[in-house]
Amino acid sequence: SCNLLSKTDPSFRRLLVHTTATPDARELAIVSYAAKWADGKRDVQLILGTDSRPRRARVVWPSDLMETLNKSKTLVYKYPGDVDNLISLLSSVDGIVTTKLHVGIVGSVLEKFVVSVPHHTKTPRFYSQINLEQNCVPPHAQWEAPLQSLLDDWYSGSTLDFSALRNVRMKSDYLPFISAFIH
Repeated sequence: SCNLLSKTDPSFRRLLVHTTATPDARELAIVSYAAKWADGKRDVQLILGTDSRPRRARVVWPSDLMETLNKSKTLVYKYPGDVDNLISLLSSVDGIVTTKLHVGIVGSVLEKFVVSVPHHTKTPRFYSQINLEQNCVPPHAQWEAPLQSLLDDWYSGSTLDFSALRNVRMKSDYLPFISAFIH
């Protein structure tokens, strides 16, 4: 389990703002925008984090960004290299803003309100396949207005239709049964 969760306030809605360990200028602008949006909401607890450990550089963006935010409502998640810990964190949050594909996939499987502002063209393809393309801002598009709108949707309690993802999950439940007959 994720020991960061003991520091979260259960009366707050929790928003994870996630990107790579060493974000480029666009990624940093995206996470800064989302973090400042959350900081302006009195009932949102912000968690800044990454799911990677850099090989050559320290992860500094969460600490640097936290200096500009309300520290009493902001936590920094330091990925310990344990996938179960990360999944525990993703399970505990109410919303996720990410520039990366895999955290978005796991968050979607957990049926979290995921807002994806990706770098790669493969990411919108995934969201399209699960009928959640409206929550993925296409790479190289103007991202500020769509991100603002999606954050406002999350905050107002909008829900997502996970039925396409549930159908895939139901089909995959048969895979162990089917593979037993193939081998």
